[in-house]
Amino acid sequence: PLPPNGNDIDTVIFIPYDEAPLALTSIATNVIYPEIAKEAGIEGTVIVQSYIDEKGIVQKCIIMKGMPGTGLDEAAVTAIKKTKWKAALQRDRNVGVWLAIPVTFKLNK
Repeated sequence: PLPPNGNDIDTVIFIPYDEAPLALTSIATNVIYPEIAKEAGIEGTVIVQSYIDEKGIVQKCIIMKGMPGTGLDEAAVTAIKKTKWKAALQRDRNVGVWLAIPVTFKLNK
């Protein structure tokens, strides 16, 4: 069952689902590598906890594991928000859920 108010996206809670949200486009295509990170040769993975609502729209993002001061955190959130999503399914109906999404930044050498 959904939480009592159903719309509380400020608290990360687990909502059971039968099918996870699915990115309809690749997150990687929306990633813009920050120049400051490129110049410094910074690579790594940012993990973003995102709330994807019942329409497949990213409503909120929280950095779980980031790289502050490099621009990578902001670039990861922007890429996730630009990505089109298919909503999670619970008993054949769309539901909003929190999902941990890793975004990897790797320089081409």
